[in-house]
Amino acid sequence: MKDIYDSLTILLLLKDRSELTYRWMDYANMIEIPFKVIIADGGKDKTIENTLLDRTNYPHVNYEYLRYPYDKTYPDYFNKVVSSLSNISSKYVVLASNDDFFIVDGLVKSVKFLLENSEYSSCRGEIGGLFYRDWNDYDFRVPSRVLYDIDDKIASVRIKKHLEYYQDLW
Repeated sequence: MKDIYDSLTILLLLKDRSELTYRWMDYANMIEIPFKVIIADGGKDKTIENTLLDRTNYPHVNYEYLRYPYDKTYPDYFNKVVSSLSNISSKYVVLASNDDFFIVDGLVKSVKFLLENSEYSSCRGEIGGLFYRDWNDYDFRVPSRVLYDIDDKIASVRIKKHLEYYQDLW
């Protein structure tokens, strides 16, 4: 299983919303997330930097903290992403925001699929969410939608199929 864990890095992209970052790191620490985490911070809040640089705060997370200039523009953000990716040596990477919570089994299944199917360059599982009716009533659902491969050899056919059966891509 270690080779699966070593094959994936989580790239956590930050721009402020520090409360969500604390919550994300608490979750990762609680579940003892087995993947390496690279944290690329392009926010203004320096308090989060001090918290993340103190490794005793999250002893069960194998992470590296990278400080970037403030993400004032989209080019600033994309430069942060490209620079962060250059710090990753694993075969696969998953991009994360501080409001994304991964289920380890789902990531393991994705990595296994990619390792066993070299003709694929990416994959994803279901995306679930909390849906609120009011402050006291909510439920967890996975929106029902059929997933379609968009792997045609002709780019225009891939785009047409993607637009006909829209799926989130990032």
